[in-house]
Amino acid sequence: MVEPLTIVIVLLLVVILLLASILAPSAAGAIRDAICELLECGTPSNG
Repeated sequence: MVEPLTIVIVLLLVVILLLASILAPSAAGAIRDAICELLECGTPSNG
């Protein structure tokens, strides 16, 4: 079962990504890559 704290963190990351994509589209890719490295998804960002 997923912990509530994990859900909150994921929601915060989503909000941050949305704000970043609106305020600084060029930074959104870097932030997404950084999060991907933290999560070790190992997949290249699309777009």
